[in-house]
Amino acid sequence: MGRSMGTRQLNRFSAKTVASKNHPGLYCDGGGLYLQVTPSGSKTWIFRFRSPLTKKLRDMGLGPLHSIGLPKAREKAAAQRKALLSGLDPIGVREEGKRRAVLEAAKAITFSQCAAAYIESHRPGWRNEKHGDQWESTIQTYCEPIIGTLPVQDVDTGLVLKVLEPIWSSKAETASRLRGRIENIHHVKRDAVLAVARLSDGRGRGACPLPVLLDCRHFSTTDDTDLAHPSPAQARVCCAAGPGIAARGSRARLSGSATPPRTTTSI
Repeated sequence: MGRSMGTRQLNRFSAKTVASKNHPGLYCDGGGLYLQVTPSGSKTWIFRFRSPLTKKLRDMGLGPLHSIGLPKAREKAAAQRKALLSGLDPIGVREEGKRRAVLEAAKAITFSQCAAAYIESHRPGWRNEKHGDQWESTIQTYCEPIIGTLPVQDVDTGLVLKVLEPIWSSKAETASRLRGRIENIHHVKRDAVLAVARLSDGRGRGACPLPVLLDCRHFSTTDDTDLAHPSPAQARVCCAAGPGIAARGSRARLSGSATPPRTTTSI
């Protein structure tokens, strides 16, 4: 039939006409709508148009005949013609819609779902089965009650604090490991970690604020700022921990050289 858009006449087909098209080829209903018959006998709807962006002819699938009848196919073709009148490429519009749908679905994933997927995908590479069980145990015990049902994108610094603060002093080793596990599941920004500087176990001069004990090398960031040359906010974090820790933090780029007091031994 040649590569034309077939826009001179609309609604050429009847239901009977559509049923009679059995020879392989493209059959024009008008307005860019085509019925495509394949050598195997399957029938699908095609919308042919010239992209306003590339000026090239493109074919857009609208669905199979057994699922999309003639009236619905015409509705779909009309919608694509409206997009063209607005200067849009219908295929580009559909792809963007799919990307948005995928993004919205990803945003709806809960922390528990994300954690379960992370554990299952990494379990084969862990040294033993017990390691995976420890991951599950800490997530279920400490994270589930607070952030388990929340969308993972909503898990912010304050919520991470609610998980870690109750056990940071009494179960320091568990808290430190749990922090790393939350971090791996949900990439906490480095600035968020530094903002936790105000949290301290409050038990006197030897107590260290929580963020100083966190390994900032593992936290994602929006820039490549060198922690050896901290910003004023980062410097305040070091100072809050005292001169000794501040010095070590500067030399080690806050690499977590300070470790939490081993008050307990737990998973």
